[in-house]
Amino acid sequence: MTTAHDWADTDQLVALPPTAWIDEAITSARFGTVAHLVTNRFDSYARVLHPARRTVHGVPVEYFRWADVARVTGAIAHARMQWDAIADIDEESPLAFWNEGPSSTNLIPNHVVAEIAARLGDDECYFAVWEGNSSLQGVNRDLPKATIDQHRFHIMVGTAADATRHFHGLRPNLWWARDRSWIVASNIDLVSTYVGGTADAIDRLLHAPVIEACEVSANDDVTITSDTVNWSEGPPRHC
Repeated sequence: MTTAHDWADTDQLVALPPTAWIDEAITSARFGTVAHLVTNRFDSYARVLHPARRTVHGVPVEYFRWADVARVTGAIAHARMQWDAIADIDEESPLAFWNEGPSSTNLIPNHVVAEIAARLGDDECYFAVWEGNSSLQGVNRDLPKATIDQHRFHIMVGTAADATRHFHGLRPNLWWARDRSWIVASNIDLVSTYVGGTADAIDRLLHAPVIEACEVSANDDVTITSDTVNWSEGPPRHC
């Protein structure tokens, strides 16, 4: 549902900001790494884990940290843990206090996005929404798009607080400060958001009580095979 708070088609930028610095850094990075999402140009990096949920009639009523889930399942919580590796338990089990796992980009809880934005500051920034989603089929295709890593994006502008806005029901996949001091990526295939920025900015994220964040490096793997602690022999065939 579109609200007055959301971006309209007329909010798309016609004069696009420079994005070559992002594109060049991402395309030169190894696929499946933090750098391939948010470049290798920053001092520090963080991974923000989207929380698991307990829902009633499809409505979230409570959120849970991955570390709490790992404590129940006997898994080891660490910066590169993967949800399927730590939540290897039937969600109908009496031990499972959640009934839905973490969500990807468009269903990230609003409080998580708002907290990331608040910790990064009130900088003017740009927001990129991937054009390939079917929700955008009716959007004017003639407007200019930014090309990043061979994908085209609709671009909007605002302050960090605008990260909670949607464009045709979609959250930004990528957003960054105009002064290039930080960048945030929520990939449609992942259940974590990655942030690159100054050491101070990342430290603020790591100490934010509202979200669950871990320090990572630009070369860390983000794929399902990265959890070599809980899956010492790799993920099971069904994953």
